[in-house]
Amino acid sequence: MMRSTANCKITTFSTLFSRRTSVAVRSFNFPGLALVVALAAVAMPAHAVERFTLEMNNLRIKNAEGEKRFNLKALLKQQHGAFDDERFELRTVRVVAKSRINNAQVRLSVNDIDSAPVDVAGTKEKFGDPARSTFGRYELEPANPAATDGKWWLSAKGALRIDRIVLFVNDCGLGECVAQTQPTTRKLSFNDAIYRLANKDGTHTIKLRNELKNAYGVSLADAHLKSIEIVSKTKENQTGRAILTIGEQVAQRVDLPAGPGAFKSNDPASYGSTLIEPRFQTSGEGGRWVLELRKANIRVREILVTTIDRAYWRPGKQAASASGTATPRALCNADNCPQGSKVTKSATGPRSCYASSDGRQIDRRNGAVVTWREGCADGTCQSRNETCFESRTCLCANGSGRCKDVGSCGAGGGCRYGFATKKMHCKSGIFEVN
Repeated sequence: MMRSTANCKITTFSTLFSRRTSVAVRSFNFPGLALVVALAAVAMPAHAVERFTLEMNNLRIKNAEGEKRFNLKALLKQQHGAFDDERFELRTVRVVAKSRINNAQVRLSVNDIDSAPVDVAGTKEKFGDPARSTFGRYELEPANPAATDGKWWLSAKGALRIDRIVLFVNDCGLGECVAQTQPTTRKLSFNDAIYRLANKDGTHTIKLRNELKNAYGVSLADAHLKSIEIVSKTKENQTGRAILTIGEQVAQRVDLPAGPGAFKSNDPASYGSTLIEPRFQTSGEGGRWVLELRKANIRVREILVTTIDRAYWRPGKQAASASGTATPRALCNADNCPQGSKVTKSATGPRSCYASSDGRQIDRRNGAVVTWREGCADGTCQSRNETCFESRTCLCANGSGRCKDVGSCGAGGGCRYGFATKKMHCKSGIFEVN
């Protein structure tokens, strides 16, 4: 049975209270404890934010190790047992850390979208001190809070220590997630298809869930259908009809008029647009979304389907309230999703030496991963990964960057005297990196 909203909040608070005060409770008698619980309950916000603490035990990261990555969901499951990552949406990550000489950074990556790196302060004098008062708190927010149902990674580099990581999450079971209020529009292309339905019983059925799954690979089982926009036209002097059915109920009927241009024209300007908004809320039970076209010869260019993708989180297969009031933060834009390439995993393994076409000595190492970002779509950052190899043009002993001396590159060790340039070689191209 699904918990009520009030019971969910009380349970959430009880969990938090037990985590934060398990030691202090021993010194209270029962009346004193009851008073503390009562006062804290009054002070609770309307929407409680769940928190999970990951103990890192003063973990040390050395500057020479390069960037270290931590799988936050895997750590959650190790330290807190079963963690339902479908239920919770990441809101903020607090890293309690310090650096050795102000030379460290941390950043958050969610679904391969990186937050801006945050500098970690510190001094040599305090670096070896285990006292918690010597650590600073650094807040990181997802660059795209509506897409946190993917991988959660924390990256750290430089000389630093991490005492703990605190995750603040929204509970989708209480309707508190950003994704439960953020609409997403997806375009289904029909390539000017003609459906000849002018006879009395002519009907063409479009199963929207199936079309969305085929085009985008999403099932949208917990989604709310917000609206449909049909870009279409009917043959001259004909009026078509579109019927939207959700589950087993007809949600809306609308007329499809002729477009402003000729029926046979492929010009986009010759089409008209018709908006369909369901008369009732969907239940989140995964019922069918069916659009029927009738009563005319209808030509369809595209259908725009707008959904709230995670409007419902369904414990025990029962729909939870979708009355979340969280304000969506800025979604994907040119600043947090710049187009181009970025090395997301350094090359590994032993180096090998070879000569370029003009005889310069170059070392090579395999296993690099490069993420190519291709801009924003539907509020999310579109990216793909490629496995590449890294090449370095070796310097000679005298510092020359056009070295042809075979002794400048050692088998297994690479450039003996440093390198002039470093490049990544990928299917999508070759580019120089720092």
